[in-house]
Amino acid sequence: MVVVELMAVIALVVTWAPLLPRTIGLCLAAVSFWVLRLHPRKTLDMSWRDLCAALKSVLQPLGRKGRGQMEKEIAEHWAPKDEAVVFLSVRTGFDLFLKALELPQSSEVLFVPGINIPGMVEIVEQHGLRPVGVD
Repeated sequence: MVVVELMAVIALVVTWAPLLPRTIGLCLAAVSFWVLRLHPRKTLDMSWRDLCAALKSVLQPLGRKGRGQMEKEIAEHWAPKDEAVVFLSVRTGFDLFLKALELPQSSEVLFVPGINIPGMVEIVEQHGLRPVGVD
């Protein structure tokens, strides 16, 4: 009886041996995705659900709506009096904002160091302004 069980185990190991590393790797990846939480440095937390929603919106960016309709809805939500402009990125909007302000050279622009986009400081410096961190 023991010999039969031993032969069955050996046959099972020989049969599944090529797939075993892949199976173990897949199980470890599944467990790590379950346990792992995203904690980006100096930014707000986001969950895997948030990340999947972002991926979905990238793959289906506008759904049935066109770009103009989407921009109109965003503008109406944030500024119902037609005082909003929708930009592709924060850096683009900030650059145009600084151009519109026409601040004098060497003016100080205040930044909160913990919540910042690296390119923002470069944009301030390109306008001849001085970035100053606020704690």
